[in-house]
Amino acid sequence: MEGNVFVVGLGLIGGSMALAIKKAHPNAVIIGYDVNENELKLARSLKVIDEIASSLEQGLRQADLIILATPVMQTEKILAEMPFSVLKENVIVTDVGSTKQRIVKHAKQLGKQGITFIGGHPMAGSHKSGVAAARAHLFENAFYVLTPTNDVAARDVERLKEWLKGTKAQFVVLSPEEHDRITGVISHFPHIIAASLVHQAQQYEKENPLVSRLAAGGSAILRASLQATRKCGAIFLYIIKTKCWRYLMAGFQRCKSFVPLWKRKIAKRFTGIFYKQNNFATGFQRERKGQFHLFTIYMSMFLIILGLFPKLPAILQKNKLA
Repeated sequence: MEGNVFVVGLGLIGGSMALAIKKAHPNAVIIGYDVNENELKLARSLKVIDEIASSLEQGLRQADLIILATPVMQTEKILAEMPFSVLKENVIVTDVGSTKQRIVKHAKQLGKQGITFIGGHPMAGSHKSGVAAARAHLFENAFYVLTPTNDVAARDVERLKEWLKGTKAQFVVLSPEEHDRITGVISHFPHIIAASLVHQAQQYEKENPLVSRLAAGGSAILRASLQATRKCGAIFLYIIKTKCWRYLMAGFQRCKSFVPLWKRKIAKRFTGIFYKQNNFATGFQRERKGQFHLFTIYMSMFLIILGLFPKLPAILQKNKLA
């Protein structure tokens, strides 16, 4: 495809999106914008982007595809303040945020002006950050969730998929509500569990300074948790300011059902549960070929107990992923 792709936010995700699109569509012009001028200049010098937009409005005017790769609350602000009059008639606007309901709500005003907005969430990442860490293959074999509203034409969803085909991701179409419920369980909630594991180790280190040394060399779960908790600050901040908290509370309530099993020491049932979890996690790892965090494998063991996925098999089948 040919056209101008405007990427707002040139960190790991935005930079990787730019590289993936350019790889699949070499005739496309990648225009970048970031409030951090150093990252912007670095993106140009690394050839992550072709051109630098001097302002947000300048990039919006030129774009055939707009990708908002900024933090969620910043994305909401951009959507709320976006000048409709400067946008091209057939432009597609999308984002990469990890929560969708509030973003889609902020984007409703675009739809009223005839502008197509399709929410997006590429479910991949790295412990590294910044445009210097950007890689075209970051999203390969990862799930890429799209959350179009009912008024978005199917042809526009397919057009966006065509633009994004260079990511080599597996596209899944969900409602914003389904997305937020599922990611709350498999991403936000496990991050909180990871944070609690790290906090526990941090507190115990006050009694025994060997904790850090032994954890660094031996505990795969704790090391993976340490990596995962780097994102927790931003996740907590957004959860507290939005309604996403209710999904996490549902997870905590389900976890309570696990406590009686532990207290009553029902060995046979207890052992059986962990065998099921292990089989689930092992199969999950085997099926996943792209970027994958060890943390996710271990935390996936909680899914059997949490039981918050009644709709997931149907969703995967619908998207031909099961």
